[in-house]
Amino acid sequence: MAITGTRGRIEMDIVENVNHLQGNGEARMNASKGPFKSARIRVYPMFALPYDVEVPTGDGGHGGADPILLEQLFSPTPPADAFNRAASHIDGAASILVGIASNESMRTGKMVVVDDLFVLPDKTADERDK
Repeated sequence: MAITGTRGRIEMDIVENVNHLQGNGEARMNASKGPFKSARIRVYPMFALPYDVEVPTGDGGHGGADPILLEQLFSPTPPADAFNRAASHIDGAASILVGIASNESMRTGKMVVVDDLFVLPDKTADERDK
């Protein structure tokens, strides 16, 4: 995955532990069951030297993200979100808009500015109004 923005470019390359064949040769797809086989983030800042960013992983599927997500969603007493990772409805809409922009860019071969599709409210302003 690569994202180019106004301050540079970021690239992430992940190889997951996915089993494609059962013992009898039948094809199957399973979600990642453990840490990534490999993961790399490379940042290419505008007018600066590129650098790598450490990719922390934990136990469980998708590099350790699955157990954390499931605990946040289904635990009657989820732990505090120390890193403010919980997504809001605005984050969900932003995610959808990035996908729409990506598909439109692939279809047309042109750059698509997400705000040209739909301007979302500022998440911090929305949280202050609660």
